[in-house]
Formats: sequence, C-alpha cells, structure tokens
Amino acid sequence: MITIQVDEGYAFDHLSIIGVKLDCSSNSANKKNYDEASKNITQQIGVDLFRQIVESKYYTDLFNCNKKIFKLVDEAKQNLVKASEVDDANYERYVLKKALQEKFFEGQIKEVKIGY
Repeated sequence: MITIQVDEGYAFDHLSIIGVKLDCSSNSANKKNYDEASKNITQQIGVDLFRQIVESKYYTDLFNCNKKIFKLVDEAKQNLVKASEVDDANYERYVLKKALQEKFFEGQIKEVKIGY
C-alpha cells in the first residue's frame, strides 16, 4: 500500500466516492474500503471533526455531486448525455471540494483546475 499526502478536501472527496460506491453496492470490499478510509482520516483529524464534516451540508453536497457524476458517466457511455455535462459536474465537484476545504481547514486546496 502506498501512502501519499493530499489536502483534506481531496481526502473527503475520496471518502464520498467510496460512499457512493457503497451506496450502489454494499459488497464487503466497498464496506471495507469505506471503513478503512474513514478510520485513516479519523486518526489524523479526530472523531469530533470527522463527524462534524461528514454530517455537514458541505459533505452531503459533495456526496450528491459524486453520485450525479456516476450517473452521468453511465449515461455518457450510452451517448445519452454530452461529455460537457460530465465536465460541468466535475467542475461543480471541484467547487464543492474547495468549499469543504475552506470551511473546515486552513490550507488551500492543492488541486488546480486547468481551462476554467
């Protein structure tokens, strides 16, 4: 397993993506991945802050946006939506991830969107 440093917004975005997968299929691998990611984040920021974030509107919005992206990607595979719709949703995800980062953590998000 490789450990890398990422900003907190990225970590919670990753957690929300795993949460969407778990929501779509509650198989043991998805559950294990979600539990491990939650534990890893909690160990670094503490239980209280972790709960505050995952129970916040910021996290809920990010989760729902990732859920929307999953749906759009599936629809794009069938040529039911334009790639620009997926791109727009990904930009919305970036904005939400940045908002979560700014609300709960002092540092700026490290990701830089190109072309916007």
